[in-house]
Amino acid sequence: MDYRDSLKKIERCLKTDKLLWVFRDSFDPDLAGQVASRCGLRSLAAGGSGTRNFVGMVSEFKKNPKARQLISFYLNETNKQQIQVVKKIDSTELTDAMASQKDEMFADGTIGKFLWALIEDPRNESEQAIKELTSDVENDIEQFDELFNGLEDLSKLEKKTGIDADWAKDFRRELEKLKRLPKGRKQPFPKFPKPPVIPKPPPSREKLQRELEKVKGELKYARESVDKLRSRSEMLSDKSRQYQEENKRILTEMQVLKHEKNIMERETAELVVESENQRKKLEQVEELGHNVHHLERENRKLEYRVEKLGNIDFNLEDMVADNERLLGQVDQLKKNLNRMEQTLIEKEAELEKSYERLNKLKEKPDKKSLKKITVKNKKPKVGIFVDVQNVFYGAKEKYGAKLDYQKLLNEALRERTLFKAICYVVKSDEIKKNDFIRFLKQIGYEVKTKDLKTRMDGSQKGDWDLGIAIDIIMQAEKMDVIVLVSGDGDFIDLLRLVQQRFKKRVEVFSFPHNTAIEIEEIADAYFPIDERFLMN
Repeated sequence: MDYRDSLKKIERCLKTDKLLWVFRDSFDPDLAGQVASRCGLRSLAAGGSGTRNFVGMVSEFKKNPKARQLISFYLNETNKQQIQVVKKIDSTELTDAMASQKDEMFADGTIGKFLWALIEDPRNESEQAIKELTSDVENDIEQFDELFNGLEDLSKLEKKTGIDADWAKDFRRELEKLKRLPKGRKQPFPKFPKPPVIPKPPPSREKLQRELEKVKGELKYARESVDKLRSRSEMLSDKSRQYQEENKRILTEMQVLKHEKNIMERETAELVVESENQRKKLEQVEELGHNVHHLERENRKLEYRVEKLGNIDFNLEDMVADNERLLGQVDQLKKNLNRMEQTLIEKEAELEKSYERLNKLKEKPDKKSLKKITVKNKKPKVGIFVDVQNVFYGAKEKYGAKLDYQKLLNEALRERTLFKAICYVVKSDEIKKNDFIRFLKQIGYEVKTKDLKTRMDGSQKGDWDLGIAIDIIMQAEKMDVIVLVSGDGDFIDLLRLVQQRFKKRVEVFSFPHNTAIEIEEIADAYFPIDERFLMN
C-alpha cells in the first residue's frame, strides 16, 4: 500500500497516542535509533530511546514526507509476519479475528504490529477492525485502572478477583507511569508477561445485533434444510413402499412363469418324442413306397422285354409265374402301404392336436426343441423340368392322345413344396403354340420356347437338352428333389452328376416305350406315364 494512502488511513482511524503503540511495539531502542539516523533525525537518534523520542518520530512521520516514506519501509519490513497473517483472514471475519486474538497480542506485545498490518491492508473492512481493536484496548486499560484504584493492599486483590498479586504490582507501576505523561502522549500498552484472564467487557449493541442476525439466518437456513430433508425422507419412504410392492408382484409373476415353463418343457419333450416316432413311421412308409415303385418298374421292364422278344423261344410258363409272383408282392406291398398311410393320417391328426395345445401356452417353447420339430416336418422343395417334345411325341406315337399336364404336375408334386415347374417347348406346326403356352402358364408352369431349326439338307432339328441341363445344375442347390419328365438317354450323365455332386433325390416321369433303360436304373424313383396321365 502506498505511504500516502497509509497516512490518509491513519488520519481517519488512528489517533496519535495509538500510533505510538505501532512505533513502540515495532522498534526496539537500538532499531529506533538506527531508523531515526537514516531518516536524518539526528537529534532523535542521539537523544536516547525513551517514549519522548517515539513521540518525535510520530511527529516527523506526519509532517515530513521523506521521513514518512523511509519509516513506512522499515515498519513493513519489521511487521512482515503480521501483514501476511492479516491478508489470509477473510474480510468478513477480520474484525472478529482481531478481537479474539487481543489477549495474545497483549501477552506478546504485538498490538502495535497488528495495527500497522491493518493499516497496510487495502480492504475497507480493515478500518472497522482498527477502530474495534483500539476501542477494546482502551476499555481494558480503563478496567485495570478501576480495578486497582483504592486497593492499598494488593494481597487482597487475589482474594477478590483471582489475579496474582505480584503481577498486579508490576501492572500498577506501569499505570502510574502512564498517568504522569502529558495529555495526548500516553505510551503504548506495556509489555507484560501473559496477563491473567479478566472479565471481558460486554460486546457493543451493534455487534450483538450483527451476531443475532447471523444466528437468525443460520436458524432459518437450518429449518429450511430440515423441512427439505423431511420432505425428501417422506418421498423416499413412498418410493420404497412402491418398490417393495412391485418386487412382491414380480416375484409372484416369476413363480407363475416358472410353473408354466415347467409344464411347457414337459409338453415340448413329449412333442419331440412323438414327432420322432412320426418321422420314423414316415420313413418306413416312404421306403415301402420306393419298394412298390421298384417292383412296378421291374414288372414294366419284364413286360417291355417280353413284348420286344416276340417270337423268340423262351419258357413262357416260368415268365408268367415270375410275373404273377411279382404282382402278388406288389399287391401285398400296396396293402401295407395303405395301412401305413392310414396310420400316418391318424398320427398326423394327433400331432396337430398337440400343436394346438402348445400354441395355447403364453410363452414360446424352447427354441432348440421347436427347431427340431420344424426341421423334421419340413416339406422338401421340388423342381419339375418337362421335356415337352419328348412326352408330346411319346403320347402321340403309342396312344394317339395328348398328355394331361395338370395331372402330371399334381402327381410329380405329391403334397410337397413346389420350387419351380418349367416346360421346355420347341415351336412346330404340330404344337398349337399360343393356346398351348397360355394353358401351361395358367396351370402353374413357367414356359421356355425355342424355334425349330432347318438344316441345309432340308431336315429339321430342335431340342432343349442343353438348356434343361444348365437350368438343373444352376438351381440344384436350392432344391431337395429334382423331377425330370423325359426318357431321353442324353440326360443319364446329368442325373448321375446331380446325385453324386449335389446329393439330391432324382425322380423320372416318362413313357416306358421311349425311355432309355439306364435312366430307369439310376433314378431314385421312376414313375411310368400311362393312360391315367392322358386327357379324355
